[in-house]
Amino acid sequence: MNSKADIADVVGALKPKKALLLLHGYGSNGRDMLDLAEQLTSFFPDVVFVAPNAPEDIGMGMYAWYALPADFSALTRENLCRGFQNTCIEKSFYISKLIDKIKVKYSLENQQIGLWGFSQGGLLALVSALTIHPDLACVIASSSLPLLDTGAWVRSRPPCLLTHGGADDVVPTEAMSVTQQALQQAHVPVSVCLSPDLSHGIDRACQQAAIRFWQSLW
Repeated sequence: MNSKADIADVVGALKPKKALLLLHGYGSNGRDMLDLAEQLTSFFPDVVFVAPNAPEDIGMGMYAWYALPADFSALTRENLCRGFQNTCIEKSFYISKLIDKIKVKYSLENQQIGLWGFSQGGLLALVSALTIHPDLACVIASSSLPLLDTGAWVRSRPPCLLTHGGADDVVPTEAMSVTQQALQQAHVPVSVCLSPDLSHGIDRACQQAAIRFWQSLW
């Protein structure tokens, strides 16, 4: 993984009082998340939305936070998910560096910064938020790969929102329930939003849940 943590791509407040770091999914880029953020700026005029490209360039303007296994068929679902979780724990240092850069650039503290990740970026956002100390303001994981359990690596317990589509054909909907249970067992405050007809994505229902979530905290 490239060690350079880049936070160049932003929308929102020029002199923010808060920041939200957006982590895109596998094979996407920061622009996709900024398109989403631009729909939310009017609700949060004092927030800067930061959406970098992930460090792994996989070509054609697509990026990844970490590589996927070459052969999925050789792994059970549990072993596959366990591998993703362990990789996110290892890669959370990169997100911590991004957070540090945001803090310096905008003169903010951890409690003024939130994370929102989608799919591969969702699990990375969630794991990173549980490892970064002091606590971040919040974390949202949308259509996220499942968090199977927690352990000694958990250092923080920020409020968490999980969103998922009831028709997700990439990450099964039950992933949200698995993650919710793991967070509850670790005493992490967690709420959920299930959008029944949504496939693998973030729709208006998820956005509205995110707005309510932030408004309750910020």
